[in-house]
Amino acid sequence: MKISALRANLFPPFGHFEIEFPHVEGDCDQELAEVHVFTGPNGSGKTRLMALIAGCMGSYSELKKRDIGKYMREFQGLAFDGDLPFPLGWQDMASGPLMRREETPSMTFCPRAYLESAEVRANAEIRLPTVDDALSFSRPSDESQRLLQGLFTMDLQAATESRHGTDGRYSRMIQSIERAIQDVTGVPFSFVSTVHPKPELRVRWGAHPETYEITTLPDGLRSILGWLVQGVVWMDIFWDSVPDPLSQPVILLVDEPETHLHPEWQWRVMPMMQRLFPKAQIFAATHSPFIVSSLNENAWIHRLRVTRNGTVTLDEPKPVEKGDSYVTALSTVLEVSDWYDPENRKLLAEFRELRSAALKGGDTEEQEMREKAQEIAGRGMELEQVVGAELRQYERQKQQMAELKRKKA
Repeated sequence: MKISALRANLFPPFGHFEIEFPHVEGDCDQELAEVHVFTGPNGSGKTRLMALIAGCMGSYSELKKRDIGKYMREFQGLAFDGDLPFPLGWQDMASGPLMRREETPSMTFCPRAYLESAEVRANAEIRLPTVDDALSFSRPSDESQRLLQGLFTMDLQAATESRHGTDGRYSRMIQSIERAIQDVTGVPFSFVSTVHPKPELRVRWGAHPETYEITTLPDGLRSILGWLVQGVVWMDIFWDSVPDPLSQPVILLVDEPETHLHPEWQWRVMPMMQRLFPKAQIFAATHSPFIVSSLNENAWIHRLRVTRNGTVTLDEPKPVEKGDSYVTALSTVLEVSDWYDPENRKLLAEFRELRSAALKGGDTEEQEMREKAQEIAGRGMELEQVVGAELRQYERQKQQMAELKRKKA
């Protein structure tokens, strides 16, 4: 079951709005997750839309945090007579929650470096997360312990499978996480679990033989590791009766997946998620042109625009194109047209204003223009090339104007 549309009234900063979410053709044979990316400037409501989707999944704690009155009308074809006022709890609705978790689980991924080393025990039970736990954009205080306990238990079960010569459910899930980390970082990665002298979960990252505690890993790696472990552990719990939990449907909400990540890792992280959770429907809010340009299949861009009166409108969903570079994503999707910081843009604007005045015959402006060009060129090689090219263009224009004046004379 996937979300097909959201329709809401009085939902700041949108007012009334409708969003359609196209689906991948041939759902049953889907090999890469379906992704819907929200882009737009700060204040355009990307995270609020994610909170609204979390509400549709059965948890409106994120909506409460934002203290916004909301009215939902339709979710996945389930329509209601009249509007649903925000204070009404989902459990009070006559038709029950809009999404039954036993059909399609849902969770938020928080790309923050929150995963830390924690005590683990052999044969400990894993507590099933509550709906609010699963759909919160901030992690519970015991999250690290709970997830690492689940992973430790899974790794021990994978070791048992290996001793019996089988490639079972747990071996495949552990290998999936290890392979996903290696896909993003380009460095070999593996878990190392021990039970003596005490139960402990460590990791090996790179070709060196030593192992590391989770807390000592770089923030970018802990960020990716945190949400990968969360996804795999919880999918193991949700789909405990199937041999391959990661191939089952799930709805994932990811707010700013680029957090803590170098651009090279940003390029790799969403395609990795599409492969790891192939039947997922993923909603992501991002400011990163690397995230946008990394998506080549089964993905749509939903661009949010802020109007002059402060309300927000949504473009029609645009399918991604395989050949788009991050430069294209930066200019056409994120609509960043300037390549320099505000200070350099100001200097270039002053230079071009003086150049225009100098072309009109101003000797004083030409002298000032050349001084400004020298100042800008001294800031770096790239700017030196820019003003150099524009000065050569100025000389050609000046010569053409002089020839034109001679012909007229």
